[in-house]
Formats: sequence, C-alpha cells, structure tokens
Amino acid sequence: MKLKNLSIRRTYVVLSLSVLVVATLLILFTNGKFFQVFFFPDPNDTGMDFFNQLIAVHTRKPYTQYGNLYPPLTNFFFYLLQLMIPSAIKEGWPSNHTDTMGFVGTTQDLRLHQSALLIFLFHTVLAVLCIFLLLRSLSITKKEAFCLTFSFGVLTALERGNVILIAFILLLIFIKNYQSTSPVKKEVALIALAASFGFKLYPALFGILLLKDRQFFAAIRAALYGVLFTILPMLFFDGWDGFSLWLNTLLRHGGVETEAAAATIQESSSPVSLHLIILVILAIILLTDLFFAGKLKYSFYPSQRLFLITTLMLTIVSSTGSYNLIFYILPFTFFLKETKELRKSILPEFIVYLFLLLPLGINYLDPWLLPLFAIGCVLRHQKAQ
Repeated sequence: MKLKNLSIRRTYVVLSLSVLVVATLLILFTNGKFFQVFFFPDPNDTGMDFFNQLIAVHTRKPYTQYGNLYPPLTNFFFYLLQLMIPSAIKEGWPSNHTDTMGFVGTTQDLRLHQSALLIFLFHTVLAVLCIFLLLRSLSITKKEAFCLTFSFGVLTALERGNVILIAFILLLIFIKNYQSTSPVKKEVALIALAASFGFKLYPALFGILLLKDRQFFAAIRAALYGVLFTILPMLFFDGWDGFSLWLNTLLRHGGVETEAAAATIQESSSPVSLHLIILVILAIILLTDLFFAGKLKYSFYPSQRLFLITTLMLTIVSSTGSYNLIFYILPFTFFLKETKELRKSILPEFIVYLFLLLPLGINYLDPWLLPLFAIGCVLRHQKAQ
C-alpha cells in the first residue's frame, strides 16, 4: 500500500530542508544558544580536533610527548599541514597535551592566527565539496547530495574539524569503485579503503564487502596497503617505541573516542551486557550473510548490508553518536536508489535513517532503532515476494 504516492527522495529532501530551516531559526531566535544543542557543548572547543593536532605533531613525537591517540597516517597528514604555519608562531608551542589545552582562549590560540585558520577553512571547504561531488557520482541528485552533505554527522564533523571527514571521503571512493571492472579503478578503491583505515582505523570493517564478493586477493592487497599506511608514517615519527605506546593508549582508551560516547554507554541500565548482545547479534548476522547467503531464502539489500556493517563498526568502537553518524550516509544513498514510493513496508527503515541523519540535535544510534530496522528489513523482503 502506497502512502499517497509520495516519492521517498522528495520526502527526504523536504524533511531535511525543513529541519535545516527550523534549526537555523531556533539558533537565530535564541541568540545562538541552540548552537550547543546541535554541536559540541563547550563553545570554546570548536575545531580543536584539528588545531590541537597541528601542535601535537610538530616535534614528530606525537605519541611519546603528547600521548596521541590518532593513527600514524593522520599524524603525517597534520604534520604536512603544520609546515605551512610560520616558524615564529610555532616557537611558543608546548611540548605536552595539557599545556596545549591551555592555549584555548589566549592570544596563542591557533584559531586567531591567519595561517592556521585559513588552512582549517580550506580543508573544510574542500571536504564539503568532495563529499558533495562523490555523492553525486553515486547516482544521487543535487538536492539529495546537498541535504546529505549537511546532515548531522557531517555538520558535527565540520564543527570538530575531525579527520573523519577524510576517512569518509576515502570510503566513498572505495564504495564507488571496488566492484569496477577496471583494474586501475579497483586498485584505487583498495588504496582508498586502506587509507581510510590509516586515518581512522575502524573503516577497515568495510572490507567485508570484498569478502562478500569473494575478492579474496583484493582483500589481502587492501590489508597490505593498510599495514604500509600504518608502519611507514610511524617510522617518520616516534618509531617502534611510539608504535608500542600508541597501541597501549588505544587499549587504555577502550575504543571509546569521546567522553560523550562513554557517557552514552554508561547511562544504559546494563551497558556491558547490552553492548555485548548487540555486538554478538550483528556479528552472527554478517557472518551468516558472508558464508551462507546462497543457501538462505532471503538476502540483504545492499543498503541493509551497509547499515549492518556501519552499526557493527560503531558498536565495536562504542561511539554511536555525533560525527560518527556520517557513515550512515553510505547505506542511505543505496536505500534511496532501491526504493521509489514511500510505502508502509519501507517506512521503518526510513524512520531510522531520518533519526540518524536529519540535523535534530539529539542524534545517536539508540538501541531501539535496531529492532525497528530489523522489522523494516522483514517487511521489505516480504513485500518483494
């Protein structure tokens, strides 16, 4: 049964633009107070995922001096950027993370310096442009690409200045080309996946798509590229001592990248058990899809498989909100291509995507969304029979 013959694509665009307008008006009429609803609660910390990182790499000892958590490739990227900042500015930079935080709000704050600020702005503009163009290349209309480029995950990533933007762009390149018949495009896809891993680690889980297509040698090459993107930059910095320290930092961090993500888990009545149950269920579903898909009555649509991979990835790193929601753009682009009219059978999945992507200011992967998504998967497959 159709819902008044509504187009799924037109409905998303109208809702997305409406929410953007409402959010803008709320910010306007509250004299900017609503900024802290949509973005990081500390207004003095905007963009500091970017600016702090510029300082942390300038001595080429981000792990031994600054206790850095970022992967080596990310540090190498920021090292190249900081080379464009005049030496006179860098002379006063501190040699540890604690003192770096003390720069905020002072005359030494990098956001006040022309070179650092322009580097940040150029990086932001290029990231937005690349995301828009790559989404267009995935058979997404201009209006849809615009709305997705200004979805919640992208906006919060821009506010933080987080390198997840680059990891996501590289992942888009992988998704676009990994099934290409062109050897060059396919190799570009593998390098893009490895580089996405090099910037943020957890996008490596999208290598499941290679295994699903039985591209085993391609998966091995991607893994080798990933090793190179980790080892070679590390040798440029702290060497093997830094590598060991970085791994220890990752383990202590427990995969939780932000305090907000940690708080989300702790607020659950049974955080460990719920977290573990979700992990096990997702892992079993994806393993079944990987090894027994040909023997099953139903098979996942591409969008559903991408959704499950994304959810497993974010569950593993225990970071299910804010800028990490940017990765749900991937399954949603395929969802838009798979569906036409807004039917009752696809409404549950559509609601889940709206909650994750629209800039509502309350976005995160709430556990109740997963049963709703599962219901949507069943309804869509039953309707297709």
